[in-house]
Amino acid sequence: MKEDMKALEETIKWYRNIFVDDYYIELQRYTHQGVKNHDNLTNEQEKVNQILLWKAKELGVEVIGTNDVRFITKFYAEANEYQNRIALCDSMPQVWQEANN
Repeated sequence: MKEDMKALEETIKWYRNIFVDDYYIELQRYTHQGVKNHDNLTNEQEKVNQILLWKAKELGVEVIGTNDVRFITKFYAEANEYQNRIALCDSMPQVWQEANN
C-alpha cells in the first residue's frame, strides 16, 4: 500500500508539472448495479475517492466531481444497445444464430 501511495503521489506531481493549474483530480460516484459484488465495488470506489481527496488536498490539486452519463434519454441507451448487438453479431455470426434459437 505504501508503494502504491508513493506511485500515486509521483503520478499526480508528474501531471501537475505538465498541466500546472489546468490539472484536476476527477471523482465519480459510480454505482455498479447489475454486477456481481455490487456493494463491494461501490465500497472500494468510495475508498479510492477518499484517498484521491486526501492526496488532492495534500498536494494542492483541485478536485472535480463528474457523473458518468452516456445517454440523455432511455431511447438513446436502447438504440446504442441494439447497435452494439448488431456490431457483435456482424463480427460473430454464431452469436446471432444462437440468440435466435
